Amino acid sequence: AVNRSGGRVQVLVTERQQPPDTRAPYAVANVVAARDGVVTQVRALEGQPMVRAGDAVQTGDTLISGLVEPTREGGKYRTAHARGTVQAYTTHTVQAARPLTEQSKRYTGKIRHQYALVMGNKRLNFYIGSGITGGTCDKIITTRHFWLSDSVVLPVALVTQTYTFYEREPTTRTAEDVRVDMLSRALGETAADIDGMVTSHSETFTEQNGAAVLYLTVHAEEQIGTEAVDDSAIPEENVEMEQVP
Repeated sequence: AVNRSGGRVQVLVTERQQPPDTRAPYAVANVVAARDGVVTQVRALEGQPMVRAGDAVQTGDTLISGLVEPTREGGKYRTAHARGTVQAYTTHTVQAARPLTEQSKRYTGKIRHQYALVMGNKRLNFYIGSGITGGTCDKIITTRHFWLSDSVVLPVALVTQTYTFYEREPTTRTAEDVRVDMLSRALGETAADIDGMVTSHSETFTEQNGAAVLYLTVHAEEQIGTEAVDDSAIPEENVEMEQVP
């Protein structure tokens, strides 16, 4: 969530709910990096850790391997469904642009009402045609039902269509006028894609060719490990397969 107060923007990040794992629980799998980052912590629940704190990793790198080294002399490698989490410092960059001249509504003060009576499945319009044609307007439809008592409603309703007319006119704003809105939107969208917390952010705001341009950098610490099926070829003579209970 993003809270705006005056010229300040506060980002609140909640833990992402992970979707249920639909893969076979004993499939050979690695934990790989979902994005670039610098590792801060590795928690391997199953499998062989391949990185440690301070290592820089790129998207797709194996973080926890499903190929586990032998634990005794003369032993064999075994395969596993690697599980665990890997925390890392990450950086997200966003560029957004917004035109400073936009079309806005200026209401003319002209309002028109149209009425229709609905009786069961039949409708009787008290106007010609299907509605207002031409011009620019907002349309609001309200329906009033008729009651015989508090518990009995009659199969009759009065429908009112209200048209409020307006004209479009250009409105020009400065880059500072739209800065907070653009920044909060960009931060909110970026934070929603982060499985952790935002630690800091910096932005550059400029005006170019009649548009406000935002360059945003968001720094975060998040969980970047994601499971991926390992279909690499492993020599069978060097591997001891896990037994499924």
